[in-house]
Amino acid sequence: MLQKASPPTSPKAAASARTDQAEPLQLYRRLVLVRRAEEKIREEYGNLGRLVTSADPKYRYDTAGHRVDIAFDIEEGPEIRVGRIEVEGNEKTQDKVARRQMLLHPGDRFNYAKLKKSLKKIHALRFFDEIHPRFDEVEDPGVRDIALEVKEAKTGRFNYGAGFSDEA
Repeated sequence: MLQKASPPTSPKAAASARTDQAEPLQLYRRLVLVRRAEEKIREEYGNLGRLVTSADPKYRYDTAGHRVDIAFDIEEGPEIRVGRIEVEGNEKTQDKVARRQMLLHPGDRFNYAKLKKSLKKIHALRFFDEIHPRFDEVEDPGVRDIALEVKEAKTGRFNYGAGFSDEA
């Protein structure tokens, strides 16, 4: 038989009940911050040419001080250079339209920030609904080809407008 929980009778008990309910949300927010830190670490190493980098958080719990210390175990991958840049999935739009928006060129050291900016520039053209980069291995272990998998946007749209005024 289920019993209805009675409300806390003292302010201390009420604060404790609020803390217990808030803990899962606080824990979730903290885990999100850890995930963001992992992503930021990978981005920064990506800006240094390290396409493959792992950043694994290691937690140390201090129950007496009610703290958790987090240290990241970082494993750097090799420095990567850009090989060929291919555009896949385009039927009407020519490859060179997307390629000329790229800030990375064959032979450049890989840079995550430049790739992100390039993808934004390509998307701003509005020729593609979706753009997903893929990094293909080649014979040279220090080189990756970049394949941009795209889905073309609908074309042939016709827009018109009209206006009028009753002022003479």
